Amino acid sequence: MKKILAILLPATADNVIRGAKAPVYVFALISVISAVRSLIHLLTPDGGAGSIAGMDLSVAGANGIVFAFALWGSAQLIYALIQLVVAFRYGSLVPFLYLLLILETLLRVLVGHMKPVTFQHTPPGAIGNYVTLPLAALMLVWSLWTYRADAPRARLRSRRCARTGPASLRNRCGLWRPEVLFPIAALWGQSSERPVSAIDVSKLRRHLQAEMCR
Repeated sequence: MKKILAILLPATADNVIRGAKAPVYVFALISVISAVRSLIHLLTPDGGAGSIAGMDLSVAGANGIVFAFALWGSAQLIYALIQLVVAFRYGSLVPFLYLLLILETLLRVLVGHMKPVTFQHTPPGAIGNYVTLPLAALMLVWSLWTYRADAPRARLRSRRCARTGPASLRNRCGLWRPEVLFPIAALWGQSSERPVSAIDVSKLRRHLQAEMCR
């Protein structure tokens, strides 16, 4: 449980992906769709209440319905902007945002059952709830299942060794100089009680290179 909380609420919010990348890409797509949806509610003349949701706007108080949809769109836009910032700048928070998305979807489904409204047809949002909910749950589980706390460090070491190569590491760290390698090789070969040879130094060099790039 502590590990799950550490993943959902990391001590440092950064843009390091510590698991599978697919959930982050899917979340970025969901964020773009949320932004478009919020702009439709905010900018269209009827707020999408009649033209999209299929609500009857010929009744008294229809302006209040349009106002509520536009107001909802403005709140959705703020939420979508937060999602976009997390998707492209703070990837470590994506699992937590998936959890919030699941809770938000469940609450909207619950409100729909508690306070039902008559529509001329099934609103796209109602259909989207039954797509978003399992998708977000799957992506959240995938993020938690593939999480590796040491993955960024391992990838960083791999990129560093691939980029710099042994020669650059040798010049920078000075580990391959004979005056450094021979005493280490001597300690390394003490158990065999034989003099240190160039072969011992070569083996030790390869061993240290593998350890640094592991």
